[in-house]
Amino acid sequence: ADLPNTQTDENLTSVTFKMKGIEGQKKLSLNTSALETKVNSTQVVRALAQNLETTFFPYVEKTYEVMAELFEYKYSRAVRASALETCQYLLTACKELDQQEQLMGQLTTKFESAVDSALRKKDSEELVLLLREYYHCIKIFKKPSPVTPTQVKNLVNLMAEGCKLASEDKKLQLDEMD
Repeated sequence: ADLPNTQTDENLTSVTFKMKGIEGQKKLSLNTSALETKVNSTQVVRALAQNLETTFFPYVEKTYEVMAELFEYKYSRAVRASALETCQYLLTACKELDQQEQLMGQLTTKFESAVDSALRKKDSEELVLLLREYYHCIKIFKKPSPVTPTQVKNLVNLMAEGCKLASEDKKLQLDEMD
């Protein structure tokens, strides 16, 4: 492929390029303004949940629904990270332990799905992000445990697969350096 020609206007970034085996030039355009707005919006919601603490409780359920959809948002790691980081603040916004436990059960199911997806993609960076944010959520609880033994078993198995993937990635990186 020929080197791309990049153009940017205030809302759109376009790249024009020629690719071997395809006639003529092709143009790829991204609405960077919409993506930046989504990144900024998720960061603002996270900051609100963090700073308002239990005052944010009336918005926890709707916020969780939106953020959970963004756990696997395919266009931006920043959006996924912000959505995941919001979860711990949603838990602390809950006023009662049973509310926290119910939300944690829902979060655990979503985290399992996202970890499984990252494993299928062999994305060790995504796994680190997911497991770090899940840890931040679970450490809020002292006792009783908000996660069932089956959920713990599933997560341990997923983490073992994640560690195996990370180890394979490091070996490949070392091999490439030699």
